[in-house]
Amino acid sequence: MSDFEPIRKLADVMDRYPHLWWVAGGWAIDLFVGRVTREHGDVEIGTFRSAQAALHAHLRETFELCKAVDGQWLAWPADETLVAPVFQIRAAGKRAPGGELQIFLDDVTRDVWTCRRHPAITLPFADVTAVGRGSLKLGHVRYLRPEIQLLFKAKHSHLAKNEDDFLITAPLLTAHAAAWLRRALREAHPGHDWIDRITESDP
Repeated sequence: MSDFEPIRKLADVMDRYPHLWWVAGGWAIDLFVGRVTREHGDVEIGTFRSAQAALHAHLRETFELCKAVDGQWLAWPADETLVAPVFQIRAAGKRAPGGELQIFLDDVTRDVWTCRRHPAITLPFADVTAVGRGSLKLGHVRYLRPEIQLLFKAKHSHLAKNEDDFLITAPLLTAHAAAWLRRALREAHPGHDWIDRITESDP
């Protein structure tokens, strides 16, 4: 598989959005690797929580916008500011790849990113996203760095797709990224199986 067409469609949807956004989920792994490694059930992106008003304005004319609250999708009106723990948005409409776009709001304060699941885990925001390999072919689309994406996937590592993403990605991590992921896993998921399976390279 080598077709990044859903990401091309995504880039078209997000064109002229005035704030930084980045691909998340399994597609972020594929943009890092530089090829489509498996089928994807959805397209996910991240952006700043502080930019949510601009996000709503950018999408509302074309998409039905909902927020995830306690496992339910509820309408997200234009005058509502989403605060933690709410972080997930759904934009449904024909222009979205597969008819639906999942959006995650990330908290960044004074250029420091905070992990929404484990607030003790932070990073300079400059180290959170990247451009490379597959994304260079798509107009420099940014993606969530693979070590961070694997941290999120670790919660559900029993799922075959997440284990496959780990097997593909872990050998490609730089020594710095691998060391960060080990530390983050020890903080968030002590004793996790992936900790001792992470390998290091410098591609």
